[in-house]
Amino acid sequence: MKTTDIIEKFQDIEVLYLIALIKSAIRGEEVFSLPKVPDGLNWQRLYDIAKRHMVTAMVYPCVKSVGGCPAELLEKWKQKADMALIKELQFDAEREAMFEEFDKNGIDYLPLKGIIIKDFYTRKGMRQFGDNDILYKESDEEKVREIMLSLGYSSEGLRSIHDIYKKKPFYLFEMHRHLFNKVFFLFDYFNGVWDRAIKNDSGCGYHMTDEDFYIAFLAHFYKHYVKQGGCGLRFFVDLYVIQHKFGILESSKIVGLLEETGLYEFEKEVTAVSESFFGDDNTEIDGATLNYIIESGAYGTTDHEIGDIMKKEGKMVGGFKMAFPSLKEMQIRYKVLNKVPVLLPVFYVVRWFSILFTGRKRSKLKLAIKKFFKQK
Repeated sequence: MKTTDIIEKFQDIEVLYLIALIKSAIRGEEVFSLPKVPDGLNWQRLYDIAKRHMVTAMVYPCVKSVGGCPAELLEKWKQKADMALIKELQFDAEREAMFEEFDKNGIDYLPLKGIIIKDFYTRKGMRQFGDNDILYKESDEEKVREIMLSLGYSSEGLRSIHDIYKKKPFYLFEMHRHLFNKVFFLFDYFNGVWDRAIKNDSGCGYHMTDEDFYIAFLAHFYKHYVKQGGCGLRFFVDLYVIQHKFGILESSKIVGLLEETGLYEFEKEVTAVSESFFGDDNTEIDGATLNYIIESGAYGTTDHEIGDIMKKEGKMVGGFKMAFPSLKEMQIRYKVLNKVPVLLPVFYVVRWFSILFTGRKRSKLKLAIKKFFKQK
């Protein structure tokens, strides 16, 4: 993608300059190859977009090198980069202590997502994250809970596929019993992930095959991009880094798995965007796609999620499905329905009361109503 051409076409210099900075950061361009600061650049807006997409630490060295950023704002960039490094190092140490306890207690575990992806980047602290995700076997749920509590974590409750544990100052672990819930189309494929997992040389740790890791990443990408209101630049950066780390683009085995899992077309679509942003491909991305990605932030927005549902299903059908989720979806939220499905109408009422008295859910309901009636 020719950054200067795109800037002229879309007139969003902060967005396109940020993409150019990311490209330099992940490809290891030398200082003389850094993109020239465009005239009229709003440094504060550039910082705000980078922060929302969780790439401030990634591009800080480039921002510092190109010059021109106001000193006070540059200090904010530096603080974000320093915190990302500190956070990664402390999470690494905390995770190792946790794994030692799992090893002692015979608990099999498999690190997921960002724990693995961060090591594909060229320096520590480059890829920001908010939590660590770890897969364990459902039969060890109570043992895992006991260990996490003994390590000083508080439980934030059991969710459909994972348990959330927090500890000050910033530790957050999502302990997964499953990779995806039962209504996700790849649930069955990943329900067998332990059968394909590779045991580490020592202890109770496992890791995925390269192929499973890549398919799991794409499935997570798909879930956010298609089902949960979009996703932002960091997913596309991860995709570029993973593909070029593994040499995925040349793997015939991966192509077969993509076709088998139904992710082939999706992978082609997001790879085209990623290569346009960060590769040598000069294909331009249309403004609507670019805006959707930028507006999505790091993990998608409720506004996009509701809009996508109504666009796909129509207002009436989409609204009905949001008000009355399927039995399978309700069984994920309320486990008693697995044993007594006849209680479904009762739990619709329970769910509605939960929405009315939960701030975030209430806001989502208001937004859905506004979109239904096309209110601004």
